[in-house]
Amino acid sequence: MSCPRCGYENSELARFCSNCGAELVRTTSEGEERKLVSALFIDVVGSTARADGADPEDVRDFLRRYHRPVLEQIKRYGGTIEKFIGDAVLAIFGAPTSHGDDAERAVRCGLDIIEAVRDLNAADPTFRLSVRLAISTGEAVVTLGGAHERGEMLATGDVLNTAARLQAAAPANRVVVGARTHAATQRVIEYEAMPAIKAKGKGVPLDAWLAIAPAAGQSALAPMVGRDAELKLLRDLFEKARRERRPHVMTVIGPAGIGKSRLTIEFLKAVDAAGGRTMRGRCLPYSEQAGYQASVEHIKELAGVLESDVPQAARAKVAEMLAALFPPEEVADIVRFVSLLIGLGIDEPVEMRQPLFYAVRRLIEAVSEEGATLFTFEDLHLSDASQLELLNYLCDQLRDVPAAFLITARPELDEKQPALDAGRLEHTKIVLEPLSADDSEALVRPLAPPENVPSLVEMAGGNPLFLEELAATQDAVVLPTNVHEAIASHIDALPQAQRT
Repeated sequence: MSCPRCGYENSELARFCSNCGAELVRTTSEGEERKLVSALFIDVVGSTARADGADPEDVRDFLRRYHRPVLEQIKRYGGTIEKFIGDAVLAIFGAPTSHGDDAERAVRCGLDIIEAVRDLNAADPTFRLSVRLAISTGEAVVTLGGAHERGEMLATGDVLNTAARLQAAAPANRVVVGARTHAATQRVIEYEAMPAIKAKGKGVPLDAWLAIAPAAGQSALAPMVGRDAELKLLRDLFEKARRERRPHVMTVIGPAGIGKSRLTIEFLKAVDAAGGRTMRGRCLPYSEQAGYQASVEHIKELAGVLESDVPQAARAKVAEMLAALFPPEEVADIVRFVSLLIGLGIDEPVEMRQPLFYAVRRLIEAVSEEGATLFTFEDLHLSDASQLELLNYLCDQLRDVPAAFLITARPELDEKQPALDAGRLEHTKIVLEPLSADDSEALVRPLAPPENVPSLVEMAGGNPLFLEELAATQDAVVLPTNVHEAIASHIDALPQAQRT
């Protein structure tokens, strides 16, 4: 069978390309496609007892109140409702469109649904709602087009059944994930191991983990290789910004898995070791502050605001932080607009943007005056125009402070956000290329048996993430989930005519 990605001729029995690792998609029937999905199954604890003898209208109202925040979170994270089964909800992530991080989206969505349920109970103590959630990642046959709107089955496959089995064993108000979901998200989600689950219809117990919270930072599985020159350039540029008190913008561009995050981690360590200050910000399309999220994360980190802080506590921390940086005659306006930015969505009035942007600029200036500071804007290609507009404003207005901006993005940033420039600041763009064969071997050699190294290097094509995931899986049949998601999101971004 010919690979749609590289053209390599594979065995008719092969499921993945022996040359590049891409899935060999076989159309099951017109309008259907095999896809990697993460299935999220949510069910209410004790729903039968609650409904027993209750007025039907009361049951309906209860379900409406419960479903509303659940559906909001699923939509926010890019999931699709597969079906309702009484008070249970089954959602899938990765179909009809893959995003490249669908397993992570599903887990984050599950954790936020738990928080939404807690908010419902806090608002009405008589509600007393508890839910169980579980997530399984695997292949499904997905119906494309408008079939779902007509009430037809959107996805079928064992992954859906597995999610239901895991959910049945989940503790109340907790999120349980299966092995493949855990493997795909263990760098970005904190987990707690739990005993394997003996599930009906499964020959062997299911490995399972309890999701705790998003991880504070990403860990790396292997040393960074092949990026010494890029790291040295970034360090030199930061030192130049500090020495000359001239802000500098550094943009690192590369496809998924090429090593942008790994290089960022090493750069942050180098800045910290040199006595500089680092502020990390990441753009996530499903964040409540998607438009300004990187800048919001900078502010929260500076003020020590925690995700668990209620709004009043968060505002108090921000006000205290700003009061220590600005004189009394200036602090009131800065506090007002910085606080507004933290709670602001993307639909703020245009006339409010200039004072908001000015407040952020003054904050960056004040922080950098205390010591040279690196601000990161990671995954900027996922941001909308608001964060980009703020960044362009800062690049145009900042002067004479020892600050530096590190932007990381995929190549589509140039197409999606062509307006990005560095204003009046110096700007250095670094394009990360695939690792050489020698560097690829150096990366994978400690992770895999010697006899597997050549084939892994050839399959990964110089992509560090693919190398690490393929080596960790050590399975010629199952493509690692992170690799599969990255390839699928790239394919789904192509015009339909170019996908086959």
